[in-house]
Amino acid sequence: MSESFRLGATLDFQFNTKRNGPKTLSGTPTIDVYEDNSTTQVQTGLTPTVDFDSVTGLNNLRINATAVNGYEAGKTYHAVLAAGTVDGISVVGCLVAKFTIERAAVNVVAISDSSAVADNLEASLETMIAGTASGGTPASVISNITGEGDLTFVGRALIFRNGPLKYEAGIITDYISNTGTFVFGSNTFTQAPTTETFVIV
Repeated sequence: MSESFRLGATLDFQFNTKRNGPKTLSGTPTIDVYEDNSTTQVQTGLTPTVDFDSVTGLNNLRINATAVNGYEAGKTYHAVLAAGTVDGISVVGCLVAKFTIERAAVNVVAISDSSAVADNLEASLETMIAGTASGGTPASVISNITGEGDLTFVGRALIFRNGPLKYEAGIITDYISNTGTFVFGSNTFTQAPTTETFVIV
């Protein structure tokens, strides 16, 4: 998986050249960068350094990944050698680096790089309960949720998800377990529920 960077960043990639051991990249080497499957090369803002830090066979490619130089958010780029030899043999076409601009991989176990935030959200979502109304009044909802303690839902909010009561909400003041009835203040809803679905938060 390639690493993703912000548009406008200065990037550095190290790569090796070798033939029976590390060898210097020779022959006035140049590098082209390709965007996605385009054959039009990005050729500006590229600075290759041969034998980086005086280490034979270690090379550095610095890329100024700005919009002016032709880079775009959401794109994938491949840097390849466009000229150069190693021990007298051409290395044109050899891949040097692969990267993306502002196309980060999705982390399914973190939010804003925090797994703790994701865990807290998961824990809160697990306390939410979905149900379906089967009747009631503007101050009560008869539902399919039965068998819980009579005070279990008092103080929580019931929000309708569809139908004529969609997005209407009320604070539960009582819960009758054996009938699945939620009780609210007078005229909490604009009309009596019928078969709407809801969520309790």
